[in-house]
Amino acid sequence: MSSVLRAVAVWTYATFLLTQIGTTEASAPSWHNLSTAEQAALAPLESDWESLPPYQRDRLVGLAHRFPGLTAEQQKRISARLLGWSRLTLEQRNLVRKRYQAFSRLRPEQRQAVRDDWSRKQASVQGKHPMPGVSLPRNQQ
Repeated sequence: MSSVLRAVAVWTYATFLLTQIGTTEASAPSWHNLSTAEQAALAPLESDWESLPPYQRDRLVGLAHRFPGLTAEQQKRISARLLGWSRLTLEQRNLVRKRYQAFSRLRPEQRQAVRDDWSRKQASVQGKHPMPGVSLPRNQQ
């Protein structure tokens, strides 16, 4: 009797998982199914859109829905970040994710110290590019 219950439980769980996978895939729109306003907000990601996982596409569509209600400054900042992210290689994106995870594990006072240090460094290099037109190398830790 217990083997029958176990089999029913496994079947129910497997059915649930398959249902969720199908729902996620179906709910993630392709680029051509986005509205003109959504495409405009997410334009930097057009070339990568179909390769994004469904959960990311869903989140980005949510962002696109909120985009018109944002201030011009917020829209500009989000567009710049999307463009910057879209230009990163897969390795660079993974490095950013790794660093973010490490940052999020820090205690609040450590995170604040990192933010303060970053702000000081940004203020000291702002407008002081040693070789205009040449990008500075990044520390690949």
